[in-house]
Amino acid sequence: MGYTHHWTQKRDLTAKEWLAIKGGAQIVISKCGVPLAYECDEPTRAPEISDELIRFNGLGAGGYETFIVERDGHDFQFCKTDRRPYDKAVLGVLAVLHAVAPDAFDLGSDGGEEALEEGRKLLKEWSA
Repeated sequence: MGYTHHWTQKRDLTAKEWLAIKGGAQIVISKCGVPLAYECDEPTRAPEISDELIRFNGLGAGGYETFIVERDGHDFQFCKTDRRPYDKAVLGVLAVLHAVAPDAFDLGSDGGEEALEEGRKLLKEWSA
């Protein structure tokens, strides 16, 4: 099946929250040390961080399913990473969601709370 992280957005995000989430995602993408792109088979197309969404994948065999968080996405979402290198970027962005708007997201992972805590540790390290 594949190692998976999942989340559900429970409410709309404010403009201020989304701005902070975008900034946190920029930090994660720039500091995670893993090559990322829009899609795993599009090495020249950069990850997207826009007013509507955050989207990225690892490159080539280092990627798996594309990670997408939409500003107004209220459905159950998930990203199978198969523990490939970009998994730490996914965990980092999930940590950003929790840090900025903890009441807006229910987060989960096949790795349990330990995986989500690892994302929070990575974010703290990258933000220092």
